[in-house]
Amino acid sequence: MMKFTLAFAAAALGVTAMAEPALAQANEQFLPSLVYRTGPYAPNGIPFADGVSDYWTLLNERDGGINGVKISPEECETGYATDKGVECYERLKSKGPTGAGYFSPLSTGITFALTEKVPGDKIPLLTMGYGRSESKNGAVFPWNFIAVGSYWTAADVAVQHIAHELGGIDKQHQGKLTARSGSPVPATPSSPAAVRRRARPGRRAPGTRSDRGRRPRALRARWQTLRAGCFRRRGLGCDRCRRPAAARAASRCADRRAGLPAG
Repeated sequence: MMKFTLAFAAAALGVTAMAEPALAQANEQFLPSLVYRTGPYAPNGIPFADGVSDYWTLLNERDGGINGVKISPEECETGYATDKGVECYERLKSKGPTGAGYFSPLSTGITFALTEKVPGDKIPLLTMGYGRSESKNGAVFPWNFIAVGSYWTAADVAVQHIAHELGGIDKQHQGKLTARSGSPVPATPSSPAAVRRRARPGRRAPGTRSDRGRRPRALRARWQTLRAGCFRRRGLGCDRCRRPAAARAASRCADRRAGLPAG
């Protein structure tokens, strides 16, 4: 995907280089790179940023640039944060003899923020596989360019795959995906940890005031007795029993004695 995207960007820059005499006179095109070598997504951002940097270096050293125009790249660290991405954009959009050739945000949040800015600055915004899916409508978003695909593309691929696994989209009832038995496709079950948390005594159940009424009366009585015993053994007075930390400690003690799964 990276190779296709960079080739797409290089082709666009090549057309620009031939079309604008000012660019040929400058003999240099400034290209900013919004990267995230730090932050939560750094393991993905570092190799991507390295690949982009190496590609521009390859074009400059092997081909002398694009149509005789050298590429002048500069990285700006965003950490995948929208505010830093906007700051990088404002700082780099007019840099160099030509200004930024395009921006590739590498972040959906930054893409949304810059979509409002690029029409006024007349700078292309290149996204690949992320960003604003509706920006595929070039009549509405003339400065957004989607390469490879968008979130809509990914959703369509997922639906087509599920339909293929279930016998084909044409065999589904009224165009809706259903299992072979005719029942709707089941939702993904909750994780065991989530099930245990919902099953803990005293936990609120979704859509109900409390889940206590769901337990047998004998179990409720046993749990309350053990809980009270834990309070007494720990020497907790009534005032302290009302404190959340003390209540949680006593609840865990009662769970262990009652043989209930940990939450």
